[in-house]
Amino acid sequence: MAVIDLDQKQLLDGQGQPLAGLAEVSVERAFQLGSSSKALVIRYGSKKVVVARGSPFAGDVEPLEAVLRRHGLC
Repeated sequence: MAVIDLDQKQLLDGQGQPLAGLAEVSVERAFQLGSSSKALVIRYGSKKVVVARGSPFAGDVEPLEAVLRRHGLC
């Protein structure tokens, strides 16, 4: 789990501990094995966290990607 704290400009883990500043974060689409849909990944340093997985049945990651783009993260 990851939390994007826009006020503090931090990427946090599930317990609220800072992982990275948002200036050090990149958001990108990634391939998923066994699926034609993409996943949405946040990279920070040499680490990454999958924040959304697209599904041909439930939809693409585009809505979440659009929200992150509006906040300057994509």
